[in-house]
Parts: sequence; C-alpha cells; structure tokens
Amino acid sequence: MKEVRVKKAGEHMCGLADRKKGFEEMKSAARGARFICRECGRSASDKARLCVPETL
Repeated sequence: MKEVRVKKAGEHMCGLADRKKGFEEMKSAARGARFICRECGRSASDKARLCVPETL
C-alpha cells in the first residue's frame, strides 16, 4: 500500500493527544474506526486524522 502523509498535525490524533483538552475530540474521531496509523498506532474513522493511515 502506498504511504500517504497528511498535513496539519494539530488535527491528527497524535496532535490531539498532545493537547490536554483534545481527549473528547479523540474519542469522537476514533468512534467507528476504519483506519490505523502505521506510525503511532492510533485509529480513527477518517484517514485525514492520521499521519500514515492504513485501512483496517
């Protein structure tokens, strides 16, 4: 699978994890996850939320 990096790290799950108030947004983004990040292992329902997304 081709590696795709998405910009705007502040909107990625890893960026949200770094912010103290990002937890609720992370829960919402992870609900119904269809993708996993090959770099950090986090999952999300929208691949734009991950640095290196791969379909689950």
